[in-house]
Amino acid sequence: MKKAKWLSALLAGAMMMTVIPATALATESGNGTGETIEIDSNDDLIAAIKNQKDNQVWSIAPGTYDIGDACTGVQANMGNVESGFVFPIFADNLTIQGTGTGNVTITSSYDPNS
Repeated sequence: MKKAKWLSALLAGAMMMTVIPATALATESGNGTGETIEIDSNDDLIAAIKNQKDNQVWSIAPGTYDIGDACTGVQANMGNVESGFVFPIFADNLTIQGTGTGNVTITSSYDPNS
């Protein structure tokens, strides 16, 4: 009986040793928080830009998105310029991916010279 308990404990330990590295690898290769932001309108994209966080995934539906000048006040501090960017992305490990079969186009009708 002791041998069966010992063998069971050994097998359980071996199984745990295979699960722990797999879990660590999944965390390292994933985006960290697992927070996915679904975007299918200009307002959704603008909100995502203004509220971006490290390790997010933005899933953007096919279409054309015009953010205009809605994000020029976002404090990006990129290249010693704190604001004024039309599409300021500064979060670390941010994944932006299109969904579906269509194309995603992000543009701005904002003309800084006007």
